[in-house]
Amino acid sequence: MLRRSVRRALLAPFRKWEFQSYASSGFPSDGTLSPHEKKRTKTAPQYACLEESRGVLRLAGRDIFSYLQGLLSNDVWLIDTEDPKPLYAAKLNPKGRVQYDVILHPSNRKAGDELSVFMEVGKECMAELQKMLVWYRLRAVVDVQDVSDDFKVWALFGENFGNPEGLPIDPRLPSLGARFIRPSTWNPGVQQKSDLEWSSLYVTNENEMKEGTPSDYKYWRVRHGVGEGPIEIPSGGALPLEHNMDVLNGVSFTKGCYVGQELTARTHFQGRIRKRLMPAKILSGLTGVGEAVILEPGGKSIGEVRAVERNYALVFLRLEPTVQAISGGAGHLLTDSSLSEIEPQVPGWWPPKWITDEASLEQN
Repeated sequence: MLRRSVRRALLAPFRKWEFQSYASSGFPSDGTLSPHEKKRTKTAPQYACLEESRGVLRLAGRDIFSYLQGLLSNDVWLIDTEDPKPLYAAKLNPKGRVQYDVILHPSNRKAGDELSVFMEVGKECMAELQKMLVWYRLRAVVDVQDVSDDFKVWALFGENFGNPEGLPIDPRLPSLGARFIRPSTWNPGVQQKSDLEWSSLYVTNENEMKEGTPSDYKYWRVRHGVGEGPIEIPSGGALPLEHNMDVLNGVSFTKGCYVGQELTARTHFQGRIRKRLMPAKILSGLTGVGEAVILEPGGKSIGEVRAVERNYALVFLRLEPTVQAISGGAGHLLTDSSLSEIEPQVPGWWPPKWITDEASLEQN
């Protein structure tokens, strides 16, 4: 084990990034702002409809919870409670790779109504997921319908987004804001003056919410280092722990068996995660999705770009050379085609152990 002084020195560059990219820009790492940032930041929270990228399935029937419990990586029974919350989970293939990342939303059913839940997923794989859910159904009493025309996924986010009492928080990370489903006829521009859920929001500057765009939300999400959809979390090839799904509340290690559990559990309890999805600031040039990330000097490929929004990117990198290059000042990272220089950043929600483990291996 490293001595405390050595560990502090190794983590210093990463703490500097965190201070510069989060504290100085008003970007929160844990869903809260310091008093200084609350005073300095005057931007109202934004709301955005995510219908371009996210679709909605409705699952109904008496067996939906037991059925989904055997398919998804998280404990589905957590949303069958008196006060249900959205649930993040993944459908894995038998080899433990992510096929689909999903968010389950409880429906507002009344006494005597049929059991049902909404499942949001990337629109690119809606039809494939619906077909798979029907195929796995066997004798379970479960109905699966695409209701994307009738219901939309919404997000409420921003620096001055407080802790809402009515709207459900994004189950992955509180600082992403609220994540919820509403009927297609719902109009937030009108609703925010009359809906009790909107009026119960705590907004630090007491401004009304303003309309944002899907691009605004993606920029917010990418800066937080959270991926979603089959491109950022490649379908059939991504390991859930390499994409931080354990820390983002997407994997239960105490529930019973589900498809793909064996490799996930073994990696968690015995293995070491060598790669991670993380945010990076684009310092120069223009990069694109799919470009390799290379370490200079040497030109060694250590990962790839998964998403780009404005001056930030989501990158999938090998941790050991990344830590070695940055903490030791031994090099810098470029994308191979455009030669854009990028600066990986450690989100505030990352456990420090992820970095110190790599640093200790470097010392050894």
